[in-house]
Amino acid sequence: GVYLGGSGGSNYLSDYEEGSWTPSDGGGVVSFSEAVGRYRKIGKLVVLSMFLRCNNNVTDGGDAHIVGLPFTSSNTDGAGHGGFSIGASNVPDLNSAHMNKNSTVMYFYDNNYNNESRTTMWDGTPTNKRLIATLAYFVD
Repeated sequence: GVYLGGSGGSNYLSDYEEGSWTPSDGGGVVSFSEAVGRYRKIGKLVVLSMFLRCNNNVTDGGDAHIVGLPFTSSNTDGAGHGGFSIGASNVPDLNSAHMNKNSTVMYFYDNNYNNESRTTMWDGTPTNKRLIATLAYFVD
């Protein structure tokens, strides 16, 4: 435990953890030849990153989402919604992603903030479809 910026309880850091996690498709339709995730939890802040490379041709049009994030997001409005930085290769309509409060699932969206379909994200030449994302969110 360490105090940061003062001696009050809100400045006390008592929790630090880092490790790996394995991202997976929430619909069970997409398989990945590479699915690597790392995270760091500092107090109530979680920062994680992932790298995905699609392994199969996807015909299901359901919503694209990743499950199994290492911690459940906060159940508080504004704190439980994650923010993302995304890098994608050959995924033209991918614009943003987020998670809901009290969740371990990240959802992907197109330019109109409609749910991105797995077909759009991963169909075609799947081995050339890569996704790199970094997410920061709060936990309770």
